[in-house]
Amino acid sequence: MKNNRGEITLEEMLKIILAIMGIIILGILVLKLYDIFVSGDKHQLEQAKMSLAKISSGIDELIKNNLKQKDIIVESPNGWKILAWPKENIVNEKGKSMPEDCKLNCICICKTEDVFYTSSYIENCNNLGVCSEVSLPVKTFTSYKITTTKSGSSLPTDINNPYSLETADLVTTKVEGAEGAINIDGPIGINITLNNGEIYLGKKTTK
Repeated sequence: MKNNRGEITLEEMLKIILAIMGIIILGILVLKLYDIFVSGDKHQLEQAKMSLAKISSGIDELIKNNLKQKDIIVESPNGWKILAWPKENIVNEKGKSMPEDCKLNCICICKTEDVFYTSSYIENCNNLGVCSEVSLPVKTFTSYKITTTKSGSSLPTDINNPYSLETADLVTTKVEGAEGAINIDGPIGINITLNNGEIYLGKKTTK
């Protein structure tokens, strides 16, 4: 209160100063928390870029060397998802069937919560995710089982002589599993399989 002369008392002055200091301290804390949040997302985004580069490199190696399978380890970012596009019957409100960075066949690592593919994945990848184009269609599996069988087959060694035969191994790969987004919950083993012109990514079961 003011005294009889209309002046602010010492007690009131201290209250005003403490209130101003409290507002300043609160503002600093809010800025610090925001910086931690943004820095955390930036750090995880860099982790996602490195993990996606590892997956893309594994796929390129399979295609280039005509290999069937390759195992890699993906370590981070924890809680993010590995996704593949496009997906049938999944379109967002803007009529888009895949994230903005995708054109044809695409792999993404994005921050999202859902396990099964939904239209919200598209916006989640647009907001916080990284994507990379691949040359073949891709499918992701939450878990899958791979069975490889070999069978002998007689093939001609000379196209001009159909009776000149040799035995060759025909390799058949069968993949069974639940298709869905792959959750990165710490270091996980990812199996990359090239099968009938498609790329499969998933956590392989041994049963």
